[in-house]
Amino acid sequence: MTGKWVYVEGFAIPAKGDLAVLHAWVTNPKNPVVAHDPTWGNGREYFGIPFRLDYVLRMHEKAGHPGVLDAWELGWPLLHGDDRISDVIWKAGARQNP
Repeated sequence: MTGKWVYVEGFAIPAKGDLAVLHAWVTNPKNPVVAHDPTWGNGREYFGIPFRLDYVLRMHEKAGHPGVLDAWELGWPLLHGDDRISDVIWKAGARQNP
């Protein structure tokens, strides 16, 4: 990602709750272990994959809504191997656009 934030998608547990749910948040590329959650404010636990911005935008355009992990209408391209995690994951210090 070329900006201040990196998009992360995975599972999170809200501050008041015990069930992990599919969720998205952002992280600072200089400190990617800290979740910044504009939806909940603060959750209890976060476990996710940081994605390249170009992939997130491409998936949004194809599906018509945000989200990359549960892209059922596209046949779950990450689950079925149509898109490889190693090709779409954000990597610190790496050039993020092909």
